Parts: sequence; C-alpha cells; structure tokens
Amino acid sequence: MQKWNSATWITATLFASTLAGADFPSIEKKTEGMKHHKSFVNFYTDTKSGELFLEIDDIESELLYVSSLSAGVGSNDIGLDRAQLGGSHVFVFQRFGPKVLMIEQNYGYRADSNDEAERRAVRDAFATSTLWGFEVVAETGKKVLVDATKFLLRDAHDVAGQLKGRRQGSYKLDVSRSAIYDTRPFPKNTMFETILTFTGTPEGRFIRDVSPTASAVTVRQHHAFVELPDHNYEPRKFDPRAGGECPSLSGPPLLTARGGGIRPSRPPATRTALSSRFFLKTPTQWISVTM
Repeated sequence: MQKWNSATWITATLFASTLAGADFPSIEKKTEGMKHHKSFVNFYTDTKSGELFLEIDDIESELLYVSSLSAGVGSNDIGLDRAQLGGSHVFVFQRFGPKVLMIEQNYGYRADSNDEAERRAVRDAFATSTLWGFEVVAETGKKVLVDATKFLLRDAHDVAGQLKGRRQGSYKLDVSRSAIYDTRPFPKNTMFETILTFTGTPEGRFIRDVSPTASAVTVRQHHAFVELPDHNYEPRKFDPRAGGECPSLSGPPLLTARGGGIRPSRPPATRTALSSRFFLKTPTQWISVTM
C-alpha cells in the first residue's frame, strides 16, 4: 500500500475538518451585549457594528421567503415602484459543516406518486436553487447562529439591473451607504427592512427627474421569513367585496410520475401553491408581510 507523505496528511486533515465544521463559541457567548429578538426566526442585532445574526434551530423545515421594495424610485417608466413584490421562495435551511445553505425547493416538478423511488427520481432530475450561503459563527446544541448582514444588504430586487435595462445608467450597490433600517419580530413571520444606495453615472432622463442626486439612488428593500401553514390549511372562500382576482391554481404544468413515465399534470391544491396569490388572501399577519 502506498504511504502518504506529510503534505497528503495535512490536506486530508484540513478536508476532514471542513466537513466536520470548526469549533464555534456558544451562542450565549457570541451574542453578549447584543439585543435578542424573539420571533418566528429568532435574531440578534449588534448596534455597535450594525450586524444582524439569525438563530436557526429548525434545520430542513420549509419556510417561505418574500422580498419586495418598500420604498421605490418613483418613476412609472422605470418600474421600480413602492410596495412592488419581488420573488417568493419556498426553501429549507441545510447545514454543511461551517455553512448553512438556503436552498429553494423546485415545486415546478414533482411526482404525484406513493412510490418513494419515483418521487426521488423526479426530485433528482431537476435542479434546486441555493439562494444564499450563511457562515456559522456560533452554536449551542442543535441551534446555530449565522451572520445575515450581507444577505440583507444585497440587491435582492435587482434594482441595478432594472436601471440598466431601462437605459438609465450603470449603477452598483454601495454598501457603505446602506444599512439595516428596521426589524419586525412576529410569532408567524420575521421581517427586515434595509436602506440600499446605488451609485453610478446617470444616463436617462427618467432617473434624473425623480432623484435629488441622480448619481446616488436610495431605496428601501423588504425581506420576510414566513411560516407555512400545516397540511390542515384551508383557503378562504372568495368574497366579491374584496375585489381583485380570485385565487387560481392555473400555471405551468407539473410533471407527474405514473406508470413508470413522467407526464404533465395540473398542479394540485396543496400548501406549495401559497407562494403568490394565496399568500395575499391569508390572515392579517401574512398580508402585513407583503405591504
């Protein structure tokens, strides 16, 4: 058998250490002097550094993540309006050593079958989406503490891309002029609001018309983690006095595995259809998330 040299042993040791995770301080020690917010997803805020940390204690349970613009640019031609919804994502937290990944589930394709092998075959055939990777900074038992500051202070709404697409100029996020603006802890959802400033060279008339200084455009972005209902959830009946659209399950077909094959089928009325229209028809706490 071939002997390993010292360099090989060092590489193997480092690799094993990465998989197992490093030694982290306890959450209690790491958060000394921070403010604790008890919420659907507990979090800590450090007023001295401006950082925010999430306490994750329910790994691999599904949550709903929603983003929006709470304060927009103010131009119909650009399209970045106040209260404009962004994406909504059903996801799970999964830990891998020193990281916790935020992985969006792919409910566009799933197998309607009692056969676990068929369900796994469809699940493995289509991609998921890793929305973010958090660094673990502390842990106590099964709870982990992750730094969510960069996750919140990012261009989740693609403001810079839309400004460029509307030919208003090339902008980029300036983190030095951005900050966590507000936090709202609730039993069924956790909300964060940030001030984001985009700097660049204005090229279009629309951005000059609505910005006091067009080279620095500041908006507010909203993030929310929302509890999904259990399997006993029943949608509310439509009331014509509410106006607007009636909730509908129409959309792209799902893939159903039956008889050894995969074929399109209409999506069933399950909890996974809550990401958009159903979300707006749910109880008051849910409505507050999207405003």
